[in-house]
Amino acid sequence: YGAPRDLHPFPPRRSSDLTGGPAAGATPSGGAGGATATQGAGPNRTPGTGAGGQDTAQTAQNAQARQPEPGTTAPAPATTTTDPNAARWATIERLLNRSTVGQAALRYKRQRNVGVTYASGTGSFYNPGSNSMTLDTTESAESSALTFVHEMNHARYAGEGRSADIQRLSRARYVDGMLNEEVEGCVLAIEAKWEIVAAGTPVTDSPPLEQVYKRAYDRAIAAQRTQAQAKEAGRTALKNAFTSGTVTTSNTHESYPVYYGNAWDRAHRSGGGK
Repeated sequence: YGAPRDLHPFPPRRSSDLTGGPAAGATPSGGAGGATATQGAGPNRTPGTGAGGQDTAQTAQNAQARQPEPGTTAPAPATTTTDPNAARWATIERLLNRSTVGQAALRYKRQRNVGVTYASGTGSFYNPGSNSMTLDTTESAESSALTFVHEMNHARYAGEGRSADIQRLSRARYVDGMLNEEVEGCVLAIEAKWEIVAAGTPVTDSPPLEQVYKRAYDRAIAAQRTQAQAKEAGRTALKNAFTSGTVTTSNTHESYPVYYGNAWDRAHRSGGGK
């Protein structure tokens, strides 16, 4: 599963997607503006003590109690190190807990024991063989939170057996199925961002194709379509962007039809293809 054909890459952001946000009152997930923040603890995080005078006094008493006896040598203080990835994960988790979509992604990570690793400049992707995702550290923790939602969608599809079957489906049906999976991941990342913003936390980064989705969504709302119809219009716009090659993979920089088409070709190179 280490070959590129087995990975599910994250679409890179485009400059045209880095401005703007949801229209006022037009949160596609419906009612997410009232989402309640649930603060989560990331790896290697421990609860802090309060800042009141009583805590300070107790700390002073504890420090005095630990003073060495006369004539003895005080033990060397423990060396502490800060893991930048632990700090990154804490930020990612804090942001995701501001969104119902993000919370669902975190729950699935715990339920399926999906691993998270970090690398620089590799792009972000989910590997079904190791049941783990790699997050690119060249992007901000804010961007990684939205990437996490997208990649966890791939993990869910793989875990539930919903990913297009590369062996049983025709090339066209396989590619179409994988594009639908990519679209779903993009929609979830966009909804997560909009929920986080609606909950009062600014998000400056943008998920891939956010503005493509938003323009189609807003046009449908302006035409007095229902929210469900507006969301479907957004999905259709995203599918068209993937199908046309507007968006490319973050690891191989191919269009998605080419990326998944090549994967099918390799899987059927020895014969038996459809």
